Amino acid sequence: MELKARWPEDSNKVARRIAGHCNAAAGDLVLWLIGVDQDTGVVGVNPSDMATWWPRASSEFDGQAPYVQDLCLSLAKGTVVALVFETDRVPFVVRNAVHGSLGGGPVTQEVPWREGTSVRSANRSDLLRLLIPTSKLPALECYEAEADVWQTQDGHQLSVNLTVYAVVSLGAALVLPDHQAHGAFHLAELDFRGTLETHLLAGSPSSQQSPFLNRNQDVSRTHTVHQGDQQVILDGPGFFRFFGTFSPYRPPRSVSLTR
Repeated sequence: MELKARWPEDSNKVARRIAGHCNAAAGDLVLWLIGVDQDTGVVGVNPSDMATWWPRASSEFDGQAPYVQDLCLSLAKGTVVALVFETDRVPFVVRNAVHGSLGGGPVTQEVPWREGTSVRSANRSDLLRLLIPTSKLPALECYEAEADVWQTQDGHQLSVNLTVYAVVSLGAALVLPDHQAHGAFHLAELDFRGTLETHLLAGSPSSQQSPFLNRNQDVSRTHTVHQGDQQVILDGPGFFRFFGTFSPYRPPRSVSLTR
């Protein structure tokens, strides 16, 4: 996110900063708020200035400029313009403003890179990061869930079973390892907390069976989700299960638990 109290005037510097911000974000959205001072808060700007400000700034790009969507927010202290830049077309290249001037050197274009609050030229590792495809985290949808508590000879046992649908591009080849799956619980009535022993399992419960199965029971599988050694491998969209257990524990005697 970037906060600007007013519309920046130097079009080349604006383009360089936007390009550096978008290149470093690569894949994530970039948000600029025009009309917000980082110290005093909302100061407001004229939203109609966007019509001339962005064409001037975008003309400084070599080829493709990032797509931007603007939204005007009318607040008590003035109007704030929110600019959302898409970064799916990186790398963004801008014109070197000093090329052709005395001492400007031979460089005609630059790939800017934002680092902290400053902007510099991209180096080799930055360019490799942009040009080598990276895998995005999958979008996860909780399809079904159940938690059970029951009594054993050693105490009480807790079981949590989630059926999760992963939205992944075909051919993504993402790996979800057991050791990076974490689960915790809090039983508010008992004021009891704990950490679950977790496992990830490929597949979903069969439609002919109860959706909540013991982790060792059969499940239906898809060709896009595979069971590995203590991990689940996603080659595309499909179901997997998160299974967590905690045992044994002893709740207060004054509270009785039933499954």
